[in-house]
Amino acid sequence: MTIMHINITRTMITIDTMISNNIKFSIQILILLFVSGCSVVPGMNIPKTGIFGDDYVYIKDAERFIKIVTVTPEILEAQNKDIEINYLISPGDVLTVVVWGQPEAFPVTQSLQINHPINARTVDANGEIFFPFAGNIEVKNLTIEQARELITTKLASSFMDPQVDVTVTKYNNNRRAFLLGEISQPKVITLGIEQINLTSAIAEARGINMITSDPESIYIIRGQENEEIIYKINLKTPAEFLLANEFYLQPKDVIFIGTASITRWNRLIGQFFPFASLVNQVDQISNRD
Repeated sequence: MTIMHINITRTMITIDTMISNNIKFSIQILILLFVSGCSVVPGMNIPKTGIFGDDYVYIKDAERFIKIVTVTPEILEAQNKDIEINYLISPGDVLTVVVWGQPEAFPVTQSLQINHPINARTVDANGEIFFPFAGNIEVKNLTIEQARELITTKLASSFMDPQVDVTVTKYNNNRRAFLLGEISQPKVITLGIEQINLTSAIAEARGINMITSDPESIYIIRGQENEEIIYKINLKTPAEFLLANEFYLQPKDVIFIGTASITRWNRLIGQFFPFASLVNQVDQISNRD
């Protein structure tokens, strides 16, 4: 009877070992298939073709190519020529207009709260505001100084030497840029009167994630003149930060911080944790017996 018990025990251990080896082998096959599949599925890698000397990425869902431009001093010089030097008023902005020296007609309420209904005006879809004694005023695409002068001229027909002050107390939602990807704190940044460069934007989001990010793969997705362009900048070397200091954001920019290769691998492995745990349990049972 003792000999039979030993044989049964050895048989069970052999079966457990076979199950463990089979599970391990199956999981290895699954991982290899999954990894190899990622390398051939369209859209997983960035296909580049030499078109007019530039790099392009093909967006399968949109069925179009988008130009990829590496940021260089020459690119920055050309780009900075078109920077909006003075802020231009646009629909959705909230203007606070204060007329000094006319308390009966224009109570000064700026000390009470921001955007007080008495002197705050939202620019409508037509780019106009209504202001008492001045009527409808088109302020779209005007600088703040130009809007102030226009309102002053309108009021001068009813008041003697009106003193007008105009400020933007809320910017429209189109004046935003977005920081996404391997950033410490994904963030929405409002672009107001002062220009914001790429370095400052990343700093506002507490910097890139030094563990999971790829500093060589910083992308700025931008639409301009009916064309979308992806700017790429490498922030791995200190010299590249000088370029980032001169790269100014524009409304609707999307800054995407790329993922390090080790991070992509770790996330892939993370999908197999339940299976890996099962293998460990089988090994523990086999070793215990």
